[in-house]
Amino acid sequence: MRRFALAFWLGILVVVIAPRGARAQMEAESQAPSPRRATGMTVDANLPAVLLEDDVAWEPHRVPLSVCTATRCAPVVDHERCTVPTCPGPGNLLRLGQSVGDVSSWPTSVGGFNEEIAELTRDPHFSGISYAFGYHPDLDDDGDDDEGVFLHTGLLATAGTLGAGGGALLGATGSIGVLVAARGERLYDNERMHETLFFGDRMRLMVRGGYLAALSSQSTDFIANLGLAFEAENRIEGSAWAVPTLISVFIPELGATFREGASPGFYARFSMPIRLHVTKRAGIELRFSVTAVERIDDQGVEGLLTFSLGGFRQ
Repeated sequence: MRRFALAFWLGILVVVIAPRGARAQMEAESQAPSPRRATGMTVDANLPAVLLEDDVAWEPHRVPLSVCTATRCAPVVDHERCTVPTCPGPGNLLRLGQSVGDVSSWPTSVGGFNEEIAELTRDPHFSGISYAFGYHPDLDDDGDDDEGVFLHTGLLATAGTLGAGGGALLGATGSIGVLVAARGERLYDNERMHETLFFGDRMRLMVRGGYLAALSSQSTDFIANLGLAFEAENRIEGSAWAVPTLISVFIPELGATFREGASPGFYARFSMPIRLHVTKRAGIELRFSVTAVERIDDQGVEGLLTFSLGGFRQ
């Protein structure tokens, strides 16, 4: 009985204490500084930098005068622009006058690159530049690069309400067009930040059509539309989300509407599309829209509020 009690309490200690110890060890390891931690020294600032080799470093924005680690410093004797996978992201490759650390060469394979990026992301020293870390160009499932021109298609279920009467409408919206994707240095260059805010890293020119049918008896039985839309967005670095740029929000989609018992009219639509990339080429789209639609009696316009949810492929 005494042996049974001893074994019982030893088991409790193993179950309760061991996981806590393992978790504490994992937390300590996740917070351990990366051996690639370095600092670029300028006249007015200290910049987080990544040590790619013993005498080579990377910094996304500026060229410092020297680079230091915890034990040594060396002047920057040469520099050039670089991008993935040679560097963690678009930025400056800094060649130093001497060795300042003891690290392995920066890996360019998909697996090695991703492991290093994950380790850098865990180190708080790099939190200020983690948004500049890029994706490996060979990471895409279908082998395509992130840059280029692609066909974009989308199909969304749409619900809305028209005018002051608040009549409910339900239907679908489809789109087809051209996507121009440009992952490049301008996304992370402070001198060209206005391009990021306005034009983003992805632009679309699309033909979009929709059909909404009334759910109850009202003056409008259906609304069909066909128009041309321009959109620009930015992928949020380190996530699967994409959000519209400023210019995309304020440039309306324009086109023609077709309603029962009326001649064709016009519409102007302002949209807020938010996309979640399930893969690099496909995902889920949520879209909030406010549309000014020509009234059926040709006496001005009325408002159409819609919410759409569906998928896209590019």
